[in-house]
This record gives sequence, C-alpha cells and structure tokens, in this order.
Amino acid sequence: MHKAQADAITRAILMLLNPGLYKIKSAMKIKLLQMCAFGAMAFLCLSPASVEAKKRSDLSFAFAASQAPVAANATNIMNTTFGAQWAGVSGATSYRLDVSRTPFGQPGDAEYVYQNLFVENVTYYTVTGLNPATPYYYRVRAIDADGASPNSNTISVFTTDVTTWDGIGWSDTPPTASINAFISGAYDTANNGSFTSKSLTVNTGGSLVARAGTNMTVVNTIVNEAGVASLTIESNANLLQIANNNLNSGDITVNRNASMRRLDYVYWSAPVTGQNLQDFSQQTLSNRFYTISEPANGFTVVNPSTNDFTLCKGFVIRAPDDFPTAPQEFNGIFTGVPNNGDLMIPVTLDGQGYNLIGNPYPSTLSASSLLNANPEISTIYLWTHTVQGSTPGANYATINATGETSASSTTPESETPNGIIQVGQGFVAKVNAPGNAIFKNTMRIANNQDQFFRTSAADRDRLWLNVTSQGGGYSQMLIGYVEGATDMVDNQFDAPQLDSEGTRLYSIIDGETPYVIQGKSSPFNNSDTVKLGFVANQAGNYTLALDHMEGIFSEGQAVFLKDNETGSVTNLATGAYQFISAAGNFADRFSIQYLMATLGTGTPQAVTNDILVFKKNNRLQIMSSAAVISEVSVYDTSGRLLYYTNQEDSTSLNVPDVRAAGSLLLVRVTTADGSISTRKVIF
Repeated sequence: MHKAQADAITRAILMLLNPGLYKIKSAMKIKLLQMCAFGAMAFLCLSPASVEAKKRSDLSFAFAASQAPVAANATNIMNTTFGAQWAGVSGATSYRLDVSRTPFGQPGDAEYVYQNLFVENVTYYTVTGLNPATPYYYRVRAIDADGASPNSNTISVFTTDVTTWDGIGWSDTPPTASINAFISGAYDTANNGSFTSKSLTVNTGGSLVARAGTNMTVVNTIVNEAGVASLTIESNANLLQIANNNLNSGDITVNRNASMRRLDYVYWSAPVTGQNLQDFSQQTLSNRFYTISEPANGFTVVNPSTNDFTLCKGFVIRAPDDFPTAPQEFNGIFTGVPNNGDLMIPVTLDGQGYNLIGNPYPSTLSASSLLNANPEISTIYLWTHTVQGSTPGANYATINATGETSASSTTPESETPNGIIQVGQGFVAKVNAPGNAIFKNTMRIANNQDQFFRTSAADRDRLWLNVTSQGGGYSQMLIGYVEGATDMVDNQFDAPQLDSEGTRLYSIIDGETPYVIQGKSSPFNNSDTVKLGFVANQAGNYTLALDHMEGIFSEGQAVFLKDNETGSVTNLATGAYQFISAAGNFADRFSIQYLMATLGTGTPQAVTNDILVFKKNNRLQIMSSAAVISEVSVYDTSGRLLYYTNQEDSTSLNVPDVRAAGSLLLVRVTTADGSISTRKVIF
C-alpha cells in the first residue's frame, strides 16, 4: 500500500471518529466508510497465514466440485455380504461408505446399515452383516487432507437367498428360515446336523436323510427331484413345515417303526399322499385291513389292493402273517408326497361318535393343540395293542384337556401317553357333534420321545390313581383340577371310560357314566370330594395307590381314600390301600377326600383286616385281607355245622365238600389277631 493511500485512510478514520472537527456531508461519510473497509481488507491481505488459508480453500472447493468417485456395480453378491466397488480418485487418502436399506434422498431418513464408514485408500470393500433376499443401496466419498468430495452415484444391490450343499459344505452361509437350501450331495443329519431352511430342494444326484432324534424344518415348499429314497425321514425324526399354502412335489420316504407280533393290530395313518395299503404291509392278509364305521360302531373291511391311505384317516392293519408270536419290530415305510398345510376330514355322530382318524403329517402332533382347534372332539383314545384278544374297550389309553391315562386291563402295563400323537399314528376321536376335524401346521412339533401310539402341565393340580389285582389286572384314572373345567360333565375335560372286561377304576359325575378322566374346577378346593367306582372281574386281593401327582398334590396335600364298604380311611399320599373284593361292579365303593373333617372323624381310621367269602368252581372260598385265618365254621340257616377247621395258617382257604347248593350259609371266621367275623353267602 502506498504512503499516500495510507494517509488518506488515516484522515478518513479521524473524520469519522470526530465529526465535529471536520465538516463533511453525508455522501462524504459513505465514501469515507468505503475507504476504511477497503483498508481493513488490504491489511488482512498482508498476513501470510491468511494467504495460505485462501489457497487451501480454493483447492478444496475445486477438489469437491470435480473429484467425486464413480461407484460401480457390486460384485460377489451373497446371502449376507456383497463387494462394493468404485473408481479411485487421484489424491484421495481414504474413502467414506454409506449403505442403506432404502434409497438415498427419498423423503424420510435413510435406513442406514453403515453411515460414513471409514475405509482405507482402496476401491473395493466387502460389506457384511446383511440380510438375505434384501435390497440395499451404497455410495462413497473421497477424502484427502482438506475435506470430502461430493457423494458418488448410488448403486443398488439385492442379496441372494440360496445355498447349496455339495456333500462337503455349503456354497454360502448355512440355510436359515430366510435362505433356500439345495442338496446336491449326500447330507446326513447325524453327521452334518439339522437345519431350518426357507425351502428345501433335493437336486438330482443329491440325498438327505433325517436320522432318529433329529428334526428338519422348512418354511415353504419341499421339492424332491431325486429318487424316492433320496429324501428319507427315519422313525423318530420329524419333517416340519411352517407355511400353509405350499404344494410339495416329489415322493419321499417316511419310516415308522412299531413293535408287533403275529395277530397284533396297529392303528395307522399316512404322513404322505399316494401310499397303497397293501404295499405298506404286503404280508398282512388282505381281509385284515379295516376302518371303523362310526354309525355301526364297528370295524369295516377295506380292500387293500385297490385303496390308498386316505388323508387324515386312520386304518387298522394286522401284523404281517409271517410274524412270530414274540414281539419284533415292524418297519412301516410310507412313500409319497409329504402332506402339509391346513387339512381336514369329516367326523360324524350317527352312532356313538367314535371316529377313526390320524396324524396326517411327517412330524409329531400336539394332542392339546388338536383338541383346542376342534371343540367337537371331546376325547382321544390311543390303541396300545398290549393285550391280544382283549374286549373292545380294553387297550385304549386316553387323552383329553385334563390330561392322559394309560390303558386299563393290560399286562404288562402300558405307558401313560405324553400328549404327543406320533408320525403314522391313527387314533379314535370321540365327537359330540358332527363336523370336520381340522389339522394345522401350528399343531406340528419337534418331539423325539418315540412313544408310538406326556405334555406336562405344571400349573395343574392332578393325581393319577391305579388299582391292581393279585392276578395282574390293572386300571388307571385321572382327577385333575384345571382351568376351564367345572364339577359337572364338561366336553374335553371329562373322558368316559370305554366298556371293557377286567379290573377298572372310575369316577362318577352324573350317576351313570363311568369316567376314566375327570376334570374339576380350578383353583383346587380341599373341601372337594370325588366318588369312585370299582369293577372287579374276579374276587381277590386288590391294591389302590397313587401313581404320580402334580401341582399341590406333589407339595404335601393329603389324599384320603375312604372305603365305604369297610369304613377304612387311608391317606394315599403316605401309602397304598390293600383290600379284598368280590367280583362285580361297585359304583359307590370309594371316595376321595382331602380333609379329615369331611370324613366325619377326627383321626384317620383303618380297618386292619377284612374277610371275603364267595363261591368259585363249586367250592366255598374264604379270604382274609391281612391276618392269618386260624378257625373257620360253616353253618346252614338251621344252625347245623357243615364244616369246621382250626388247622389253618394262611390268609385264604378253599373249603372242601360243602353240599348245600342254593342254600344260604353262615361262615364264621376267626383270625390270628383274635377278631371274629361272620359272613353270609348263597352257595
């Protein structure tokens, strides 16, 4: 700046600061202000630092304006990753990457996966942590020491949802519910593990076997392009599907093993479509395939050579005719397209309401879910085929909304159902109204307990009672205090006991029908009482005991059994009750109570012995429940002594040579404890 210019600026500043000293016009004031401003700018321009800053600002502006990167299409696109790439920018020291699930610049905020992500001075970056079959968008900016460039162009990417097994490993990430699985090599769940997939395709040359104890889950469709044996579900494995409206294609193999012996019957139901009856059990006689006629309440023969298994229907099939009398394993092999989705079968109430239906899926089924979805089904009965040649109602285990009981009159005793309906399992559904039995994928569960024919409910107060005879008779019943039940007869909570011969224990609700399961109102009330009936198929010694308990009963609640015939009271929670009984049906023999006050006595009572006198095989039989018999006298009604002995030392006696057919006899029995009992019997 020249000296003259500096002097002029100085005079201008003084004139502005002291206008009284200098007389100036308004126009002159404006001119003076302009000169001051110019002077200040000129002064700043003299600073070296400000000059350098200006240079950098100009360079940055030029860089940002003209050096934005150019993004290229992504490469190596996979299920959860892709490779973002772009052209490099000269002078860049690094780059910043944005990845979003939504396009940039649209209304609303971008759904960023990564925002302003630092990457090195590279032109390629692998983006990870993504979702399969999902659209993504990316852009980049170049960075140098002075700032960032504008955004590059935007590239769209769509991740894949496919992975292929080649016999050694997966081509991409292992399958999930969002990734489709293709099997092109040998896959074995025992070695390679179970998996869940979006869909499942077995390619030609591939194979998959689900071993026992493992489960395969497919969200959508199953396609088998290889042979029928190339997709096999072993016995006690499960093939589950989630989506309903998907049609599978290609036959598969589903195995279901059952222990059988010659002349045994099993109730079957097919998990596939297209399985012929005769081909399923080729050595079974053709006249030993049945269904149940609900109107006639009986079995109907089915021609196996011309009939396939019907969807959701149960069939009764006898063991192969070449089977031995000792139990051996029957390997039931179903081949066909696996059933899936919402399925149904009509159920009728033209007779007593017993319909033979079955599990239609290649996976286990929850009995409680089935009952919840089908209020017209009151009870499920499972044929256990434990005793051959049994009466029609024997050998059936029972399931309803209250719980489960094992089959009665079976030796050996059958298992208590676990609330699961197995693959291939047919069963009897007792209905209270006609309609359609509905099956849904939501009922399918992964259960591998392999009980072919127990869902615990810890929030229920339940007890199971068993009665057994000296000769091996057995019966089980259930009393449960459950939400939804009342003390009256309730659909799905009270299960009638099927008619059968042999020992039976049952409860009484309406005064007539015997119930094998009785549901009671919840919460539990300890003032409640339950009437029990008892059937003895022959006179003899019996034992009544608790089998197991849940809820309050497993926490110390007393369970008193009153024998209304003898007057004895026993707390079953501390021990079993042994008694003797004549043959017959005794509908008011026992009652269950939980308070001693309701029994009309302040202390527990127990009859230590009881005497039973009855006729068997034209001889007079005498039994003592506990004490040894020491003396027996038999009289007719006139007081004549017909028989006497004091040489006995056992709890039973077979009286010989009493000739008094059709007469009323008086039998006096003295036991070793000194008690004397007199019984009347018509001989």
